[in-house]
Amino acid sequence: MDWVRRMDEAKNLPIMIITGCNPDEYEPRALAAGAVGFFRKPINNEELLTTIRQTFGEDAPPSQLPAA
Repeated sequence: MDWVRRMDEAKNLPIMIITGCNPDEYEPRALAAGAVGFFRKPINNEELLTTIRQTFGEDAPPSQLPAA
């Protein structure tokens, strides 16, 4: 996340972490660094969708979403 945040175009980009690693070690660090969500594999699709909606707004037009 630190590396991504160094790019001007990504300074305000919301970051969601999806990992299979130990959440006890990484989740607090990711959230403290500014991640808007932390998801463990296998991903709960409803939780992921809820976080996306909260982050971008229920009615956010596709043009406001970052390109993949």
